Formats: sequence, C-alpha cells, structure tokens
Amino acid sequence: MIPGAARVVYNRVMSPPAVLSTIEDLLRLPEKDGVRYELIDGELVEGPLAAYYHEFVKSVFHRLFCDYLRQNPIGLVFSEMMVELGPHEGLIPDVTIVFSDRLPSPDSRKLFQGAPDIAVEVVSSEEANRLQTKIRAYFRAGCKAVLVAYPTHQTIHVCRPDGAVRVLEGEQILELPDLLPGFRAPASQFFRSSSQ
Repeated sequence: MIPGAARVVYNRVMSPPAVLSTIEDLLRLPEKDGVRYELIDGELVEGPLAAYYHEFVKSVFHRLFCDYLRQNPIGLVFSEMMVELGPHEGLIPDVTIVFSDRLPSPDSRKLFQGAPDIAVEVVSSEEANRLQTKIRAYFRAGCKAVLVAYPTHQTIHVCRPDGAVRVLEGEQILELPDLLPGFRAPASQFFRSSSQ
C-alpha cells in the first residue's frame, strides 16, 4: 500500500475519516486493468470501464463535436481527459470541450487545470448522488454546461450553472447557442448508429 493513500474497498476507495485524498494520491495509485479512478470531494472512487453502448454514445458526442469544431475552430474536444478542479477534485468526463483561449501549451505534461467549458457524462451505472456531486464540482470550477446522457432512457439533460436543466429526447434539438453557435443535433442522433 502506498503510504498515506486510501485503501480499496468494493467499487470505492475509502479514505481514513477526516483525511481528504489529493490529486497526488490519485496519481500514485497503481494502474489496474479494467478500472479507472476519480477524485470526488477528496474521496478516491474506483469505477469499472464502460460497456459498448456507453462507449458508442460517447463516440457519437465526440464525433459530432469534432465535426463542429473542425468547421468552427474555437476549441478542442477530448475523450476521458482528467481535469484537476482543485487539490481534492480530479474528474474524468466522458467528453470535454475546452475553448482555445484556455488550452495549455501542447507540450504540457500536467493534468488539465480547471473545468472544461463543456463536460459530457454518459450514465451507465453512476450513482445519482455521486453524479450530482460531480456536476456541482464542474460548476464550482467554472464549467459552462454539463450534458448528461442517459442511454437507457435515450435522454440528454442539459445542465447549466444557474441550476437550469433542459431534458431532451427524440427529435428535440440539442443546441448551445451561447457556447457552440450553430451546433444543432436531435437527441435521438446520439443514441443510434448512422445506418439506422
């Protein structure tokens, strides 16, 4: 065991009471096949790798955002990039967009510092309480929108820092005119293959 690090317990890594884990603790954890870690409110949380449909939905978000940003070069899209929101917060959104004025040097060897401008979380097994904690952490750090996709229900929740939430389904249009002017896609497009 790493000195000062938390111990692993089923699906969670529990820290000693009143001791918050840090980004350094997270980075010192040994890699394990089929497992990824996040640091949420100072607690190291272990989660499984995602199944196919989760990855499919994530890839559609990534592809559509890449297509948009290729035509409108205002930022970059990343898949599963850890963002350091503070000394006790290191999250891995499924997809992120970071606007050009906030991008670090391409040769940076550090974690991305701060919130993405837009975070996408695809929910397969996330505990509701943990997801809400992550959304609040994104907004505290300056995120402008969190898109939460629920593949099972085929809905997208568009969450904003002011607490507003829009729920989209079917042919309702996902658009973020203040952040991605001109980006428009029906919610259903994120949950089906282009051949359907």
